[in-house]
Amino acid sequence: MRKSIALAALILALAGAALTAPATVKVVKSPADLPGPFAGIAREGDIFVSDGRFAAVIAATPRPLWSTINYGHPDVAGCVAAFLPAGASARPEAQVGYPYIRLNGKALIVTTSSVRPEGAAVVARASAQAPDGSRLDVLVRYTFSFESGRIDAAAEIRNAGKAEVKGLSVSLGASAWQSYNFSPYNAKSFPSLNFRVYERPDHALAWLNPNPVETSDKPLPGSLRPGQVHRLSYSLFAAAALPDLLDRLYRAVRLPAVRAMLELKKFDGPAEVIVREPATGAVFYRTFLDKPIPLVIPLPAGTYEVQANLFPAVVVKSLVASAAKDAAANAWALEAPPLGHVRVAVAGRRGRHVPGKVSFIGLAPTRSPYFLPEDPIVTGRSWETLKNAVYPPAGGAEVMLPAGTYLATSSRGPEFAVETRVVEVLAGAPADLRFTVDRVLETPGLVSVDTHMHTQFSDGSVLIPQRLRSSAAEGVDVVVSADHNIVTEYRPELERLGLAGELAVITGSEVTARTGSIHFNSLPVAVRPDEPTKGAISVRDETPAKLFALARQKNPGSLVHLNHPRSGSLGYFNNYDLDPEKAAFANALFDLDFDVMEALNGARFDQDNRRSIEDWFHLVNRGYPIRIVASSDAHGVDGGETGYARTYVLMTEPVAGALDEKALVAALKRGRAFVSNGPVVAVRAGGKATFGDMVAAKKGRVDLDIKVTGAPWLDVSEVRLVVNGERRPPLTIKGADGRTVKFRDRVRVDMPADGWVAVEVLGGRPLYPLIQQRSGDGRPEGAALPYALTNPILVDANGDGRSDPVWPEKVVIK
Repeated sequence: MRKSIALAALILALAGAALTAPATVKVVKSPADLPGPFAGIAREGDIFVSDGRFAAVIAATPRPLWSTINYGHPDVAGCVAAFLPAGASARPEAQVGYPYIRLNGKALIVTTSSVRPEGAAVVARASAQAPDGSRLDVLVRYTFSFESGRIDAAAEIRNAGKAEVKGLSVSLGASAWQSYNFSPYNAKSFPSLNFRVYERPDHALAWLNPNPVETSDKPLPGSLRPGQVHRLSYSLFAAAALPDLLDRLYRAVRLPAVRAMLELKKFDGPAEVIVREPATGAVFYRTFLDKPIPLVIPLPAGTYEVQANLFPAVVVKSLVASAAKDAAANAWALEAPPLGHVRVAVAGRRGRHVPGKVSFIGLAPTRSPYFLPEDPIVTGRSWETLKNAVYPPAGGAEVMLPAGTYLATSSRGPEFAVETRVVEVLAGAPADLRFTVDRVLETPGLVSVDTHMHTQFSDGSVLIPQRLRSSAAEGVDVVVSADHNIVTEYRPELERLGLAGELAVITGSEVTARTGSIHFNSLPVAVRPDEPTKGAISVRDETPAKLFALARQKNPGSLVHLNHPRSGSLGYFNNYDLDPEKAAFANALFDLDFDVMEALNGARFDQDNRRSIEDWFHLVNRGYPIRIVASSDAHGVDGGETGYARTYVLMTEPVAGALDEKALVAALKRGRAFVSNGPVVAVRAGGKATFGDMVAAKKGRVDLDIKVTGAPWLDVSEVRLVVNGERRPPLTIKGADGRTVKFRDRVRVDMPADGWVAVEVLGGRPLYPLIQQRSGDGRPEGAALPYALTNPILVDANGDGRSDPVWPEKVVIK
């Protein structure tokens, strides 16, 4: 574990009494008087607890708190805001002990009423009000067992209403404000090991939950009668060293543990070590290292799979932690494999550099390489758990690979050729890989846009330069920054990287309600450097209509872009119970005042995206002027590639260096676009109208000229019409030329009444390995198959100059 500790100064600051003295509990009068790491966290009125060995801050004053991914969290008042061993100072922030209450799957906002010392304890009182008027009172009592490096939290939740509460789920939440963590818990094999460990640069925390574990179909307590109390208990541990923390945890759960000693041989770079139980995959140990040092790993006796990520090599070995007293029995060692050098370059046939990518996939028994990610213990942020692609600059790139055999794939997105080779890398021997990747599909008048992606400024796993390099390498014309509740500006890095001629950027933000009930993008937005969120709106108000209005008020003319509407608990339509059959009704506060919605979030035409598309069909039938877009919602790069999916927008101007943001937003609002992960669709109705337009039917008929194109390697096997939300049988494939033209035909559609028509395209051959998104179970539904869907062409069948809704009734708000 890293040791960047100003030891003497901080121990003096913490030590107000002898090391064996009981903890002192005091109300903070001046945060500046606290030891260094606590001075920036505590507020006047908070409670500081210390015994010289450990110290903690219990927040008592209300204040908003944002996670490292910029999600709004419950008010920090009543929670442990920091807990450190003496001498530790790195990233001390935490929010531990917040009541997390859900009623029938919906999160309630908990309001803290008081936090005060009571003897040697600290007691926080709070309450939550449900929409039906039910009230729950919450009491959390913190006691401090610093001799064991522990804070215990005992919670009581009482039904303060007059009626029984049903469908109730209650827990105390814990956030250490970092993504890197591990837990050995497994409901069947390790039910007592329900703890989660968070390692930081100079200390570690763990949250132990010994309570019965609820399931999705059995929330706990489930129900509470009036006056009935539900009780919970938890423990928060801290230690300066990870082995000491694990020893305390195993003692707390009364499970004997032994200490294994791991040595990494023939390697001197950054590394990651992961220890798993092989039958369940439960993680018993995990750490990142600046450089290899002997590791002490406390474990229950047993057999483990030990993985060392010796970037770029991945070494896995089965090892046994023995209960025998012989120390040599638990002396483990892993050795780095030999490496080879590969020179990689990507260019067109004329020798001009192409800003593409090259991915390396190991062919058995060779493992795929894992190139060095950002250290998540240092950053506290997400990190790339799959990183096996490189982006060669104009002069090429030197790549170190473990000796072995690889499938190397070079590409630059769906409009370019894909070149794949099998390469054998020999130890100590240089190899030369030069790929030729040319544009094979021209798309005049179309601009490809990815409107939703993340960086480490919220919950992404990459920094801005990696995001931009990957975007250019996937052939996207325009990308939009969309970090949660903060405005991230890409333009300075774009210019520094010299990619301004390859890629245009728009500044946006993903507005994320405090409970996550709605996610939507606002774009473009102005960067306001003096504001804490750099220009993002406040999300203290949960009401969708108010959030939409605030977004437009702060950035007039901006696009309100609804994200992943059917994605589990992040899905707006799920959270407000929009009728999935016909969008006939939704719950109170549901609002449809957004401009566009994601039909494809990610590369797959999967269940969530299918449901979103069905919802969109219903909303168009009801006359709502909502149009569709597609995005990658990329958080990483490899395995979640930028630009898959994307929106192709009808625009006549060139993009490079001269993007008209207003024209782009206007085209998206109008629906002059189609969503795609590869196929390109052109449609003309009556010879002139296209998606986003209205066409007059002649004698109750509309003739559509449809052309579907794609790179030679792209498969298109189905083209069908969607008429008034109903999918028609696939059209007979006609006009294909065996290369880029996949379908071309004129199709007549009977339209006896006003309505609309769209075109849907599907392929049967996966996009892998162009993108590293494979079907998890081998079924086509889980694969990234070619897909495209156009926005509607509205049809005026009766000649009155408008297209009336198929269903005149609007969504009923219950």
